[in-house]
Amino acid sequence: SFYFLSAIAARKGNLPLALELIEKGLLHCNTKPSHAVMIGDTHFDAHGAKHANTNFIGVLYGYGTREEMEREGATQFVETAKDLQSILLPNFSDKL
Repeated sequence: SFYFLSAIAARKGNLPLALELIEKGLLHCNTKPSHAVMIGDTHFDAHGAKHANTNFIGVLYGYGTREEMEREGATQFVETAKDLQSILLPNFSDKL
């Protein structure tokens, strides 16, 4: 994709820890944690991002709650995919 180097996700029935997925993604992309962002909807995702030292954006249209993610240190949240787009692609949001 033009905008994303990679997207890493668990397969159905195979639910590794979020930290493992993040580490796999960092290795696959050969990037530093500070140059990556974990986008997630549960406290497991926020926990994994915290322990992998990556940025985290909590999406509030998924399974978890803001409060659960905040308990894991999450501070940035979006309510819609459009909001997420404006954070990740600020120069292109009005063109997409």
